[in-house]
Amino acid sequence: MEAPFPAPGRTITVKSFLPGSGNEVIELCRPMDSRLEHVDFDCLFRCLSVCHLIKVFASLLLERRVIFVADNLSTLSKCAHAVVAMLYPFTWQHTYIPVLPASMIDIVCSPTPFLIGILSCSLPLLSDLPIEEVLIVDLCGNKFIQQLSDEDDILPHKLQAALVQIL
Repeated sequence: MEAPFPAPGRTITVKSFLPGSGNEVIELCRPMDSRLEHVDFDCLFRCLSVCHLIKVFASLLLERRVIFVADNLSTLSKCAHAVVAMLYPFTWQHTYIPVLPASMIDIVCSPTPFLIGILSCSLPLLSDLPIEEVLIVDLCGNKFIQQLSDEDDILPHKLQAALVQIL
């Protein structure tokens, strides 16, 4: 308890005296925190303005349904991975499909929270489906195709201002 908390990847040695056992040396190694190691936040910030990103972040915190739309697979997967990583220390516990094949587009009708990515060519298929209360984000156009219109009020304005400064 008296030893300092080790930095990620570092080992500390704790010496203790136990009655009847004598001196004991214990080595404790703190694992490297690799959750954010391979996350491409640059792609996310290139695709979405900070204002839009905060609205997406807030929607995911409320466990809403979010659909990302982009022209290519790499943008979808990088942005989906980055936005889920931004939730740290929370984790996304619901349906997460970074790239949904067009043949499975019906999944967006699910009543459960999700984060799903679809290619722009599949966007016309959404108009035929009964989807409600979904935030649809166009990553290539930095805009919302559909929103619930309360995204500005999810987080307190003071917190939003602080997030804008940090991001």
